[in-house]
This record gives sequence, structure tokens and C-alpha cells, in this order.
Amino acid sequence: MKLPFINTTASWTTRKTCRLCDSTSLYPFLTLGELPLAGGFMRACEIADEQRYPLTVCFCEACTEVQLLESVNPQNPALRVASTLLRKGSSP
Repeated sequence: MKLPFINTTASWTTRKTCRLCDSTSLYPFLTLGELPLAGGFMRACEIADEQRYPLTVCFCEACTEVQLLESVNPQNPALRVASTLLRKGSSP
């Protein structure tokens, strides 16, 4: 299966090797399209401008690990906002 997304920004990266064993035998089997980060509770007028990221699930033939192919850059401001909202809503 050909990967449908090409990273054109530094806000996310696509892995070329397995997170567990570093094999290059990754096979995408489920592409969910581009989705916003979880926890970004927005007003209706902000939704059109919300940044979206590809979400592809793949299988490593070498170690049988199932994993996400893309990773959001931890320095991405949108990620910090979403994680802050999640922490505020969690129990102590």
C-alpha cells in the first residue's frame, strides 16, 4: 500500500522504521485520513482553522507490533494546548 501523506511541515513526522525493532518492514493497513488532535475543545468559528494530522495504523512484519505511522512533533504548540486541556480535566 502506498502511503497517502507526505510530511510538508515540521508539525508531524512519518516513521520509516518500527518503533520497537527498527525494521523497515512496515505495512500500513488502516488509514483514517487527517484528524485533529484530541482534547482541542474549540468554538464553532475556530473549527475550520483547526490543524489536522494524518493517522495511519501499520503492522511491522519483523516483530508483529501494530503502531501509528505518524508522530506529532512534541514542540508543536497545538500539542501543548491539547495536553494542557487534558490535564486540567483529569482527576488529582
